[in-house]
Amino acid sequence: MLIDAIVLSGGRSARLDSVPKSEFTVDGVTLLERTIAAIEGARHIVVVGPQPGRPLPDSVLLAREDPPYSGPVAAIAAGLDALREGFLSPTGRAGDVAEPSEATLVLACDMPQVHLAVGALEQALAAHPDADGVIAVDSGDREQPLAACYRTHAIAEAVARRRAAGPLDSMRVFELIEDLDLRPVIVPAGTTSDVDSWADAARLSALPPTNR
Repeated sequence: MLIDAIVLSGGRSARLDSVPKSEFTVDGVTLLERTIAAIEGARHIVVVGPQPGRPLPDSVLLAREDPPYSGPVAAIAAGLDALREGFLSPTGRAGDVAEPSEATLVLACDMPQVHLAVGALEQALAAHPDADGVIAVDSGDREQPLAACYRTHAIAEAVARRRAAGPLDSMRVFELIEDLDLRPVIVPAGTTSDVDSWADAARLSALPPTNR
């Protein structure tokens, strides 16, 4: 199964005094680096957000939602655009893009243990070939749309419908995916716990960058 991945790293980090979540470290590795490592098996990876403090691997494409800080739905749209337009096919000919992937992983960059959920999502998607995707469900029985694996055609069509209706700015992800047939996947406890506040950072042993 061809799987691409979109990593969202462009939030304002308002509850973290605007310190980028992506640059917090756990065991010396940034949250963005940990997320990229969790999806190293993906064919293509796009990070949507500002230029990170540490260089991205050469194989990873950087994109930005338009306008910046316009929310996760706009970021997902930018990631899909980049996947469609930013990668050449194996022929290497300009304008000759690779075939669409069957599925697209969408992950926020601020979950230190998300690598423990990725395998479960991919296995569940393979087990439900007729579904539009699978979505992580945490230990509190909450669905996590930014820890999900969507059929590429389904999420792309959902974005196209929303774009046709108006701007994507500040739209909730649940609004984007409300018409999709998504199968819930219970993932190991803590794998979708995110660094959203200083208290979260302390609880998850995430340290802010030292150059700020």
